[in-house]
Amino acid sequence: MKLTTYFSLTLFIINGCALMTHKVKEPILLDQEPRVSFRYEYESTIINVPYFIEDKQPQLINFRITHRENPLLTLIEQDFVSGDQLQLLVPKAVLSTDPMGNLAIIQPRGGDYETIELLFSLSAEPIINLSEVLIREKPFIVTGTVLQRKNNNPVHNARLYLIARNKNTVYGLTYADSLGFFRFELKDQYGTSADFYLRVETDHKFPDRVIPVDFAESKRFEIQILIGASPTGAGIGAIYRVKSNGTPFRRGPENGADIQFFLAAGDIIIVTKVAGNRLHGFVEMVTSDETKVHPVYGWVQEQNVELSE
Repeated sequence: MKLTTYFSLTLFIINGCALMTHKVKEPILLDQEPRVSFRYEYESTIINVPYFIEDKQPQLINFRITHRENPLLTLIEQDFVSGDQLQLLVPKAVLSTDPMGNLAIIQPRGGDYETIELLFSLSAEPIINLSEVLIREKPFIVTGTVLQRKNNNPVHNARLYLIARNKNTVYGLTYADSLGFFRFELKDQYGTSADFYLRVETDHKFPDRVIPVDFAESKRFEIQILIGASPTGAGIGAIYRVKSNGTPFRRGPENGADIQFFLAAGDIIIVTKVAGNRLHGFVEMVTSDETKVHPVYGWVQEQNVELSE
């Protein structure tokens, strides 16, 4: 008696996020068909990302596709040599059908490069062309906010200069926005933290500030810049602003009283007493780390100051 071997085959097919099954109707006799092959046909699309390399060529460019909701789950990826087209052939069934539900991630290798992420939607077109991307090394970034010390209100339109210390030239100029926020970007080749400092000007509404930039072995420098009177000082007296440079701040109200130092336009004096055309008050001296405020008392002439808003 001859024993015939056969099996019934169930195919599991992944379609998007659903698992489908398909049974072969007729048994396959292994004695008659010792070799059995199957072909799975699927609809695919090409994801194409044009790119431009700013300066330094990366060794490789890693290109991978994932879902927006689960970016750690890689659907498909490939490494490309610089200059090659960034194109991936992807089964449509694995892509999300949600609007902008897919994520293309471009990660250059061989240097300190920026990672680029592009959201896209599934399309009926055979090729999905994404926006052109710029491949470059991470720049030095200087960001921060300019706020009033007394109440943390933003100082809109504060003018900020980024100055190259070694050349004493202005590298960049920007203005604080309605939230007091500002941002500078420096290319890698411009150097390290010792090369730059910030200068903040407000058309003499507040004292000018000069702040060293320290990247602390990273490429980001963030700072909150506080200007004007402190909350304590603002609660003690009236806030006056110095009108012109070289205004003497004297120990006494007399014309010949000792001059402690000269005030600059925009400096703040908190006035606590008025004697004729002489005003008595204090100037706040702030430590470099912004943690302490020391009052220095003295006198100014009324003609040299004006009441601040």
